[in-house]
Amino acid sequence: MSSDSDQDAKQCTIIRLCYEGGGITVFGREENGVWSYWHEGGAMQEDVDDEGNDWKYWTSEPVANLADALRGKWTMMSPGGIHPSFLSWFHEQYEIQRATLSEGQRGMQMDRHERWQEVFLECADRAKKRAHDANGDEFPNR
Repeated sequence: MSSDSDQDAKQCTIIRLCYEGGGITVFGREENGVWSYWHEGGAMQEDVDDEGNDWKYWTSEPVANLADALRGKWTMMSPGGIHPSFLSWFHEQYEIQRATLSEGQRGMQMDRHERWQEVFLECADRAKKRAHDANGDEFPNR
């Protein structure tokens, strides 16, 4: 049986980020108008543990700020998808974070930069289509 607070809470996947040998998924949960964020991730490790596993998994503690739920230089990772409600936040933060990268890091990040731009366009196109479908407007840009 779920409590009233469980029914008032809304959880979603915010973004999936991939990198060579691992990745993270950032989740968000809104409860009574207040959001909390955390990530779950996995990565290959060099050492195999006692059970023969070469993967390490983790879950972060929930935080109140989405930026705090992201790990390190997340712009160096490849996005797998972004929740439409957070698209503008990620687009703005991506540009801010990318500006802090050194010239060498930007060079290493170029293929991922192209992927970020693709994801921003794909998400924006899907959002426009949903708005169009909801409004029934055949010409949304007039």
